[in-house]
Amino acid sequence: MSSTIDIIQGRYYLDNASTRPVSETLLDRFVKYSKDFPFNLSASYNKFSLDELKSDILATFNLSVIEHSVLVTASASEALSQAIVGTYLSKFSVSNKVVTTRTEHKAVLKSVEYLETIGAEIIYADCDDYGRVDLSSLRELLKTERILMFCVNHVNNESGTINPVEEIGKICSEYDVLSIIDTTQSIGKTSFNYSLIDMFCVSSHKLGGINGVGLLIKRGEAIPSIIHGTQQGGQRGGSIFAPSLLILRDLLITGPILTDIGVKTRFVFDQLDEKFDSWGILIPEKVRVPYIIPIVTSYSKVEVTQKLDDWIFSFGSSCNSSLEEKSHVYSLLTDNDVFRISL
Repeated sequence: MSSTIDIIQGRYYLDNASTRPVSETLLDRFVKYSKDFPFNLSASYNKFSLDELKSDILATFNLSVIEHSVLVTASASEALSQAIVGTYLSKFSVSNKVVTTRTEHKAVLKSVEYLETIGAEIIYADCDDYGRVDLSSLRELLKTERILMFCVNHVNNESGTINPVEEIGKICSEYDVLSIIDTTQSIGKTSFNYSLIDMFCVSSHKLGGINGVGLLIKRGEAIPSIIHGTQQGGQRGGSIFAPSLLILRDLLITGPILTDIGVKTRFVFDQLDEKFDSWGILIPEKVRVPYIIPIVTSYSKVEVTQKLDDWIFSFGSSCNSSLEEKSHVYSLLTDNDVFRISL
């Protein structure tokens, strides 16, 4: 069973929510694309159609170029910052009230914290014990307050909790509130009707693509840039490296990337039974995705690391691994230490 799990530097790799390893097949294709398309996409001699490539990407989400656009970024974090900050800068005269939740990725939380310094009022939506948005409470909030936008994750990167984003999109549309959905952990794994929301993001390396490429996909008019330049119609400065973007396009066309989840899960659970006297899963699978598994034990971080010395895993978001404090998501859900297995 363990043969289905990637082994890197002699250790089981169980941190795919952080970065999914690039396969040998994709590496070979990346080399080929690098030889075939080495030039700058903004150059006058370039015959490569970025518009056609973006159209291909939209088609994978069943979206049209008439209503939607694609902005190539360096990451999903940048895409979220562009969506949140750019939207606020262009529309704060409509309302300065922004809604999110306290369990968001730091890319979102830090963006709204910045907005607060320039006059935004940040409202944190009510969630249940698993971190899911309370829809009735959200509806009442949007009904009674003039809200500019609501930003929330589809799949939480630390708990695996799934938010009902289709219903959220409908509620936001009903009250003329822009919906920004962090789909970093669900693209290629847990799909929904993307036409029901206003903006969402993609991260290449979460899919097994090349690091350093992300997307912001949005409906409607352009929003102000946060990285200035003339590329992409002035929406985002910086040269786009075609081979990396082509790999991402290919991955989106291929579809779901998950395989052997049941086999991998059984292997992980059997190993946990051998290594720990007792352990549990923080969030039941009925409300989370099967590929992100938050594990609770009575052991300290040091003890967990020692017992799992042949595993590569995390104690929360790998983006915050240098921070000593406990994950802000886990702190809201439990008093115990938690580590994350992601398949």
